[in-house]
Amino acid sequence: MKKLKTVLSAFLLLAFSAASFCEIVTFQSGKETEDELLWLNPSNVIFRKGGSFERNDVSMIRFSEKAGAAVKAEAAAEREIPEGLAERSKELFSRAAGLLKKYPDAQALVLDDEGEFFYKADGTTRSRYVYSVMALKEEAKKSFGQVTAYETKGRTSAKILSASVYCPGGKIYPLDPSKIQKTEPQSAEKFFSAGGRYLIYQLPGFETGCIADYEIESEDYNPYKKEFFFPSWTFQTTFPVARSEIKITIPEDKGLTYAARNFTGSHAKFSKPEISEKGGNRTYLWRVSGVPPIIPENDMPPLGDVSMNLTASILGSWDEIFKWTNKLYRERSVANEKLREFTLELIKDCKTEEGKAAKIYHYVQKEIRYIAIKVGIGSGIGGYDANLTWERKWGCCVDKALLLSAMLNVAGIENSPILIATNDHSKFDTGVPELAFNHAISVIYTGGKKIFLDSTNYDYRFPQIASFDYGVNVLNIFKNSIDRIPSPLPSENAGFYDYSIEIDSRGGISVSETMKYAGSREAELRGYYRNIKETEQRHVFERMVKSVSPKARLEEFRINNAETLEEPFFMYRKYSVEDHLQKAGDILIFEIPDFEMSPGELNEVSLNERKFPIEKRVTVGAYSAYRLFLPENAEIISMPEKAGFENKHLSFRAGCEKKSGGELFCFKELEKKSRIIPASDYAGYKALLEKIANYTRKNVYFKIAGK
Repeated sequence: MKKLKTVLSAFLLLAFSAASFCEIVTFQSGKETEDELLWLNPSNVIFRKGGSFERNDVSMIRFSEKAGAAVKAEAAAEREIPEGLAERSKELFSRAAGLLKKYPDAQALVLDDEGEFFYKADGTTRSRYVYSVMALKEEAKKSFGQVTAYETKGRTSAKILSASVYCPGGKIYPLDPSKIQKTEPQSAEKFFSAGGRYLIYQLPGFETGCIADYEIESEDYNPYKKEFFFPSWTFQTTFPVARSEIKITIPEDKGLTYAARNFTGSHAKFSKPEISEKGGNRTYLWRVSGVPPIIPENDMPPLGDVSMNLTASILGSWDEIFKWTNKLYRERSVANEKLREFTLELIKDCKTEEGKAAKIYHYVQKEIRYIAIKVGIGSGIGGYDANLTWERKWGCCVDKALLLSAMLNVAGIENSPILIATNDHSKFDTGVPELAFNHAISVIYTGGKKIFLDSTNYDYRFPQIASFDYGVNVLNIFKNSIDRIPSPLPSENAGFYDYSIEIDSRGGISVSETMKYAGSREAELRGYYRNIKETEQRHVFERMVKSVSPKARLEEFRINNAETLEEPFFMYRKYSVEDHLQKAGDILIFEIPDFEMSPGELNEVSLNERKFPIEKRVTVGAYSAYRLFLPENAEIISMPEKAGFENKHLSFRAGCEKKSGGELFCFKELEKKSRIIPASDYAGYKALLEKIANYTRKNVYFKIAGK
């Protein structure tokens, strides 16, 4: 790259540090003074003591020896600016000015977002990435102040070709290759990656108002599987984008399967690529400009499901992926004699297939720690041999799924490993064969049922799975099919709360409550309470009862089966509150505990309108039953009448009725039946949820006869 020698003169656009002292400043009037120089540019000169002056008012600046050293060091950096950077800076600042007028409150402006993927005839690939962004807020500055690339020994290489910072006033910080750090990945919690390293470059001088402009190149010179080429691109983010483009080049004898999503309005026409051919290659180009930012909404889908984006593959069907994974997984899920003997001993007392499956499931959950050590796609998507995972007692999601499969095979239970993109991750497009998966689980076939199992987590009682596993398409490896994990019924992922409440004539209450759970709700609470100390458990329960009344006193609590995965998890609490009821003359007002919908439960409908759907991990139900024992001679004035509200996404039933002997029975049942609420249904969903919230503010009013 050619270098441009710049001349240091009185008109040089130059910033000085606060340590740069001037010996003498001479003005056009002939006046001289000694001052500290802070800033010099073609328009003005700023001194610490003297303030700002027009540049033409200053005749000469003679630096002291100390200042001279600082200026020389700064000037040295200025003298070797790669050719073209000044023009590039000017171009990007001009682009930023136009974008800033339209989006003055943006956190950052993406000025250039360009990618190129080149698949060669021999199966090797090369990619290039150019990114230019202006940081306008402090958080954006933190996000974009570092350039990172990754390479794998013996398989891929990476280069940071350029990395410049352009700041207002003309200051340019070009790439200093000697400052690129090469470091082995630091192990994150439960995850290790071997055989690769990061290239990291901290961008010097990058502050708010500055532009980071860099280019990265990578090459897969030794691909693990030559047929696997899955380029993807996201054109839209939470920042406005001036221009974004992706170019994919493949040999003419290869086909490209692709899906361009969420191109709407004026951008719809850009979902189709420009196609050109040259030198035996075919190039597909997608280019968009003036892309508006996505304004986040609470409980919205993953960004990849709502942004303009592209996925592509040179495979025309899923056959090659199924062929590869099927072979790997079958080879790696064969139990050796030791594992076979262990499995048979483990399940010897089980009478049914489901009982055997549950025993194996809980063993893999509890005894095989989740730790991932990966060196490439073979051990990543492919996983390690089941016998190795069993011997060392740890593995990742794929490893645990393969071990589960090996043990289920020994038990004679039909099963398959499953590849999944969890529901908090962008959905994979079934029309584009690729490996866009971030998790692996399992499926078994027993008693005429298909049961999905996720052995990664420690707290899910058979056949429970994590909430992020529901409502998604999955790759069923041994069946060579794309399946779907349905969302559970609300009652299958729920809390069940039974209250017994005694009210005395002085307005005090004594409450006993049993809390039972189903589905992922049970597992999440089991995991929480299993991991905190008993003293902390008490504090949690004390906070719960204090939310009913600051005067509440916790008398007893129990947490059952937090450590026993095979048994249902449930909790019990008992508390009392003296002089709890409010009074209006001779009328006593009783607020039913946990009956009123909390403000947090309405967060999902806090917006007047929505552009994007509400998307939850899983459907959910909450069922409360209250037995109220009123004081002797209590005369009920008013109580929540029986009511029911319902639409296709929500169902609510509640009410109270008198029983014999002064007992009152109340109930509340809320079912959120849909995991996803389309934006078109939001108004109706919001109205009904707010109607339910208003209903739950109802109380029980009574007075004591004879008083």
